Amino acid sequence: MTQVAGGACAEDVIEAVERTRMTDNSGHSEEIEALIGTLVAGRYAIESVLGAGGMGVVYRARQVTMNRMVAVKVLHAHYSSNRNAAGRFEREMQATARIEHPNTIRVYDYGQIAEGGGQLFLAMELLGGKTLAQVLRDEHPLPLERQIKIASQIAKALIAAHAEGVVHRDLKPDNVVLMDLYGERDFVKVLDFGIARFVAAAEDQKLTAEGAVIGTPAYMSPEQVHGTGPDLRTDLYALGIIMFEMATGAVPFSAPTTLSLLVKHVQEAPPRPSELAPGKVPAPLEQLILQCLAKDPDARPANASEVVRRLEACLPLAGVGQGERELNDDSRWCGRESGAAEQDGPLGRRWAGGRGRYRGRGMARDADRQFAVSAAVAEFAGRDRDAAAGVGRGGRGCDTGQ
Repeated sequence: MTQVAGGACAEDVIEAVERTRMTDNSGHSEEIEALIGTLVAGRYAIESVLGAGGMGVVYRARQVTMNRMVAVKVLHAHYSSNRNAAGRFEREMQATARIEHPNTIRVYDYGQIAEGGGQLFLAMELLGGKTLAQVLRDEHPLPLERQIKIASQIAKALIAAHAEGVVHRDLKPDNVVLMDLYGERDFVKVLDFGIARFVAAAEDQKLTAEGAVIGTPAYMSPEQVHGTGPDLRTDLYALGIIMFEMATGAVPFSAPTTLSLLVKHVQEAPPRPSELAPGKVPAPLEQLILQCLAKDPDARPANASEVVRRLEACLPLAGVGQGERELNDDSRWCGRESGAAEQDGPLGRRWAGGRGRYRGRGMARDADRQFAVSAAVAEFAGRDRDAAAGVGRGGRGCDTGQ
């Protein structure tokens, strides 16, 4: 068995390439067009295509019972061909529904497109804004303060997801939407939590047993290339690549073929961001990025909370003072952190210990922040009303096809 540097065998990497190809099912033109003008699950009138990718197609739709516009993501037909697929999908969506954070996106509903069967779908909030991928194509590298703000919000979304045992597995700029929301520019929404793990389980049984590779090669961790089980540190590797790309305008690894790209993830040390963007990447940020990109998961930051703390420590280097940092402190939304205990109360779950979602410094001192908090609370109240009416089941979603 041929070995490559970093401990991976060449056969493993070749298998990873083949498994990646087998999970790319974006060429379904007839399938994409067939649903336009139909009524999905008896309540979502499909109007147009928003995007398509390897996992499914996202449509602009009108929820007829609520008379509101939503995004409906329909997974490709082969993901629902297994008789156990619907049950697995429901379990993944229920796990995703437990993630409550403003930087993750609401899923109103899920199920199958027809009574008694059919393709699996999610109904989600319809987003405006641009994906981070679109922004990076037009503007790169990003200013330091903007890098820190975006990366911190992504990491906070990961804190909430990881606290519920949900690993994204396919974090990338296409799955990050930047919006003007709550009076803030670059308000982040992270998409597709829970989808990648379901897709991995839905692949051929032989591939699943070997460890089906789910992910995008440019953002894929060494352990995903090996086909071993990802954990929360897998998402930190992908976040490190996103931070590298925001800081330099390029990903750390590129290659003419998927095979050679995956080999680089396993065996090649990334360049220093400061080499690609001289004088623009402060040492603490560079150290954080490179640690996130460690080949060994044990050498990466312990968790997303550590990433947030270290990013916030970089803010003075971007010229942001203490008062402004407090004004932009969204730590109260971080969900449960290490050491927090879940408690049930009359208003639902709260966290004892750690940093709860209702904690915030300087809230009463700033009218704009009060408005943001009120809007966020109203968002959750709306979700509770939906749940009480049997409309939604909580969770997150997206308006791209990635």
